[in-house]
Amino acid sequence: MIDKLHTNDPRPPAEDQDPGQGSKKDGGLAAEPVDPRILTIARAIGRLIARERFEELTDPSRHKNR
Repeated sequence: MIDKLHTNDPRPPAEDQDPGQGSKKDGGLAAEPVDPRILTIARAIGRLIARERFEELTDPSRHKNR
């Protein structure tokens, strides 16, 4: 049997946790509606980052010396 007083888990017991920090199905923060404009901007930024990373990996002239 595990001695719960001596575990290294920093999380509080489930009954002591803030319900606003739970998972989506538990009604946590992820259940809040998100403004569609924010999603559009986030997706565009993600595409830019992915494109830049792809170019770094595939363009020999952009390879950094290691």
